[in-house]
Amino acid sequence: MIRIKMGIVRKTVIIVASMLAAIVLSLFLYSRFIILKDYIRLEEASAIKNIEQAKNIFDVRIDKIATSAEDYAIWDDTYFFMTNNNESYIDSNFNNATFDNLDINFYVLIDASKKIKYIFAYDLKDKTRIEAAKSFEESLLTEVGTSEQYQQSFKNQGVLLLDDRPAIVAIRPILKTNGEGPQNGTLVMGRYIDKSFENDFSLNAEYPVNFFNVNDPEVKLNLGDILNNFSKPDVILRNNIDIEYFSNNQLDAYYLIKGANGNPILLMRMALPRDLYLEGNTTTWQFIIILIATAVISCVLITISLRKIVLSRITKLSKEVVKIGKNHAGSSELELTSSMPRLGNDEVTDLAESINGMLADLRFEEQQLKDSEKKFKDLVELLPEIVIEVDKDKKITFANTIFFETLGYSKKDIKEGIYDKDVFAPVDLEKAEERMDKIIQGKKLGSIEHLIIKRDGTTFPALVSSQVKMDDKGNINGVRSILTDITERKIMQDAIEKLAYNDPLTNLPNRILFNDRLKFAMANAARHNKKFAFIVIDLDKFKEINDKYGHKTGDELLVFVGSRMENMLRKNDTIARFGGDEFILLLTEINDKEDAAIVAEKILGTFRE
Repeated sequence: MIRIKMGIVRKTVIIVASMLAAIVLSLFLYSRFIILKDYIRLEEASAIKNIEQAKNIFDVRIDKIATSAEDYAIWDDTYFFMTNNNESYIDSNFNNATFDNLDINFYVLIDASKKIKYIFAYDLKDKTRIEAAKSFEESLLTEVGTSEQYQQSFKNQGVLLLDDRPAIVAIRPILKTNGEGPQNGTLVMGRYIDKSFENDFSLNAEYPVNFFNVNDPEVKLNLGDILNNFSKPDVILRNNIDIEYFSNNQLDAYYLIKGANGNPILLMRMALPRDLYLEGNTTTWQFIIILIATAVISCVLITISLRKIVLSRITKLSKEVVKIGKNHAGSSELELTSSMPRLGNDEVTDLAESINGMLADLRFEEQQLKDSEKKFKDLVELLPEIVIEVDKDKKITFANTIFFETLGYSKKDIKEGIYDKDVFAPVDLEKAEERMDKIIQGKKLGSIEHLIIKRDGTTFPALVSSQVKMDDKGNINGVRSILTDITERKIMQDAIEKLAYNDPLTNLPNRILFNDRLKFAMANAARHNKKFAFIVIDLDKFKEINDKYGHKTGDELLVFVGSRMENMLRKNDTIARFGGDEFILLLTEINDKEDAAIVAEKILGTFRE
């Protein structure tokens, strides 16, 4: 018989475990091969968006230099300098500050014969003027010599290799301020794409960005595969953007920048963190772990339920019922007129037959229990405090009449279910539940103040005293609490505190409260490098008013003045009465003494009106 029962348990566990394993495996494959791919697609879309933003920033840098070049090229001063060599043009317009403001490395003027008339080279990092290399001049003249073809397709601006160094260059014809000619030479303005440029660019792009000269043999060796990718269809469809996965934590987005001649000249690389991928990977693994844990727990719970809750519990109950029935056998007063039907031939049948022998005893004992409970309830009803009983699920199982009258609930509500969250205000609920849990664990705790909420939403303070509640076998099954309304006590306490910290006439802070706030203002000013001020104000001729019109009028004047000044201040400022006709204003978080003077003048102006 036992083997058959255990066989059912084993078979059930195997079936459930197999089903859960199949579900876990299916969801694992789905999360790893479908959901994770969605994260990767989102990651690539985000990378493309970021590299496109970087491209736009790069174009803006080109446009900025082009605009500056146009401003200087179409200008009478530049135009006539090409003819008269006016040195004041150089002295007044070209110094270190000019190059720092324009963020350029070189400024070159080329006359109509393609000869360099003036060149200014500048090191932005060291903030010093430097000599331009001969090779740089030759490279520049070579590029400017073919600028006509640039003008049509690239508007005389873009990236050029000057002396094997990539630079953003703007080339403009030198014209008069009104834009008329004839052209009196060519102006060239540029910025090297070096390490300092990369650092500044990375700050604007919010991610690390590097630029590589595609004509550099070392770059071709190290990044040759990346360069070859730009001829692939998928890269072309992504607007010449290539995505490479550097590691599980980083991916690199590449964009190929073409020079003024239309040929590739620079490779822009942006290093991006793989936050989306890592989040997706973590999420899927967490999902799988939770799923596996749920499956294991489900199997364990099913096994425990079948063995303990269903079979072993029934067997135990059967033995206990038989024992109780034997103890009360032979009592004619407890004889029953009905019995449990016999169904099958198992533990449930044994339990039914045992119940037939103990029902009478249970009725007798139930009556005794009812009598005892009635005495308890009658005693509780005499108490002026609220009495409640709560089970381990925080559900109220008993409450006296004062509870219903005070909180606005009915006995029907108790039957439908009232929990601790319906009694303790949300601000106190967590603390109250922690305290009940400790009491259920057997800890003895003293009384504590809690905020109680009524059914209509109003609240009141109460002093709560609690102890464990046990069943007839001595097992803890809940908490019994007495709630004493201390509203009047709190009102008296608040009134006492108000008398201690506020002036009784004007209801403004007195010396004690002002000193506390002054100490706080001093500490706050020292901690946050703030300033504060206080202003002493007394009433002119107040004694004459008192003598002439009486103290009642004088008191009314003090109340009026205090209220008027209090309404003029900010919430974080303080006005206090120090006695007689003397008031002190504490102004916090001000910038300087002029701010305090403005407030003082404002107050005086108000009373002048």
